[in-house]
Amino acid sequence: MSTATSPNLGTYSHGMAAVVAFVFAVLVVICVLDLVCAVRGWPSLGYRLQQWSRTNWLFVAAGLLILATLETHFAGNCIHYTSVCTDTLPTATPIGTH
Repeated sequence: MSTATSPNLGTYSHGMAAVVAFVFAVLVVICVLDLVCAVRGWPSLGYRLQQWSRTNWLFVAAGLLILATLETHFAGNCIHYTSVCTDTLPTATPIGTH
């Protein structure tokens, strides 16, 4: 079922496009900042993040827990929203029926 005809998925494509654009913009900003650090001879962002995470391991553990919780929520979405997921899942034909 396409997103244009389903009332449940009307704004889903717009939201996904916004999320992809946001993630892409964040990655571009990180790349530009890393390039500026390289040109000026400063430590890279990865090195700075590594040093910070070694001294603040509790914040790192909390952040990983939050990310794992969000990933579990997104992966388990079909459990709670069956009307959305069943529209896109293929249906199986019982054996012996044609």
